[in-house]
Amino acid sequence: MAEGWPVTRKNFEARIRELVAGQATLERIAMGMLSARAALKAEYGRLHKAVLAIVRDDLLEAVQPRLDANPKAMRQRRETVEHPFGTMKARMGATHFLTKTNPKVAAEMAPSVLACNLTRVINIIGIRPLIAAIAA
Repeated sequence: MAEGWPVTRKNFEARIRELVAGQATLERIAMGMLSARAALKAEYGRLHKAVLAIVRDDLLEAVQPRLDANPKAMRQRRETVEHPFGTMKARMGATHFLTKTNPKVAAEMAPSVLACNLTRVINIIGIRPLIAAIAA
């Protein structure tokens, strides 16, 4: 790495090692700190998963009585919500997105969402009323 490159999440350990290389006291301190950082990061990951498990359990306990009271609710949700995504995926050729990052994926997905919504409107009100509404 060139002199003056910033320390980022991606290159953090390598950059720190490079910056302290050849300086025995700094190397010893930095290696201890990097070791402690790795241990804290691992512990944080375990604690974070535990908290998420507790939150999910609480949410499931809150939702379960509603599902027990209306067992058809989940099936109805799948029928009404999952179908448009299946339709859009089929129209896209049932493949993965060609772009990365949310803004680019959203731009790639937008025409499929528009086509799906137009198809639903045509199926509900018909093509002539749609054209009349667009022209108005």
